[in-house]
Amino acid sequence: MDNRVPYFVYRHILVEKVLASDGSVVPMMVKNHGSPYGVYWYLSDKNDFSLRALEKTALKNVMNHVAGYNTANGDKKILIGVDISNEGLVDKIQAGTGGGTIYENPATWSARSAFASEAAFVQRTMWEFQVNLANAVKESNYPVWTRSNINSALSVQVTYNEAMRANGGTSVDFCGLDPYISNVTQLWEFGHQQVTIGGTNVNWAMGSNVPMIMENGGEYTTSEWLILSTLAGGGYYNVYDLMDQETYGMWLPANRAAGNFTPVPRGSYMTGVISTNQILKSLSADLATKVPNGAGGTDMVFFNALNASTNLTDSLWSIPVSYSPTSGAVGIGIVRSDVAILLATTRKANFTLSDIASYGIASVQHGSYSSAGNWVSSGNHAYTTSGQNITIQLTQGTLVHIELRNKMSK
Repeated sequence: MDNRVPYFVYRHILVEKVLASDGSVVPMMVKNHGSPYGVYWYLSDKNDFSLRALEKTALKNVMNHVAGYNTANGDKKILIGVDISNEGLVDKIQAGTGGGTIYENPATWSARSAFASEAAFVQRTMWEFQVNLANAVKESNYPVWTRSNINSALSVQVTYNEAMRANGGTSVDFCGLDPYISNVTQLWEFGHQQVTIGGTNVNWAMGSNVPMIMENGGEYTTSEWLILSTLAGGGYYNVYDLMDQETYGMWLPANRAAGNFTPVPRGSYMTGVISTNQILKSLSADLATKVPNGAGGTDMVFFNALNASTNLTDSLWSIPVSYSPTSGAVGIGIVRSDVAILLATTRKANFTLSDIASYGIASVQHGSYSSAGNWVSSGNHAYTTSGQNITIQLTQGTLVHIELRNKMSK
């Protein structure tokens, strides 16, 4: 695309050309009027080894620069990963009009005859193209995680990458999807099972892949529950984006026509998104290290994750827990150790923990976690007792830590 292609590509790589009906030689391209991505979309070739080498050099130089900057600024290692390919595919383009059959560059596509089908050759092309970029990261002075956003038309990329991981290895650490949907059930399923989502039908949790929603629109008024349902099912969730020139931003310009681009929330739903993200930030270590109940885990339980008054009862190891929320609330219960439980909720709610008193309650406190992950108490938190059961009322954003005298069993 004319406003996104680096200069070195135009300068050093010949754009593919074809012979027009009148005998003239013209570039392979599509001309789009009104597109935010530019007017001219040129055809480049993912099997052009010269282009691959240039892109690898460019990305490796960027990562080496990041390494130097990181060292010079306290070795904070803020950058933890690189999205090496965004919605990449081998597009179909023919005679400058788009659509039709895949254009073959005879100088670089000579190996196609060795593959059983065009689809098999395209899969290998996409994998090699992405591995080349991932290698640039891994071979740099700043070798971090590598991921690839997948276009739904080529969801087989995750299957292919996992097959290669199991048979020789891959430098693409994980692949994820940009579905742009607001179906909480599908997003919950995405993290642990084969699911039809965003035009794909594949198990994104296969092998060692990390199932991640890499882009989903920020305009959805149910964004709070889309985030939570994805996490509850074992996936991770990214919003595209906070504010943009397109239609997906969670924030909008105050008055675009008047040139006032001060960000304002898109709607009242942003209040819930903000408070939920603040809770999740405080639980970041648990989210990174524990498997949620939706994906078969026992150390982290989401209650009412689909915002449908379901999954209101579960267990934190040997302790049965029931959750009674106000409208729209999602609860989180976490086993921090065999004598410690953490509770949180996105709205006011009651948690009832059955038979917990038999373990001996050392303390019930509200507070927060330090940057090192240690509990910092802000004081005792009230609760009521009924036999061996206790009920605790939580308000939005409050973390309650329960310490026991005796160990729970799984």
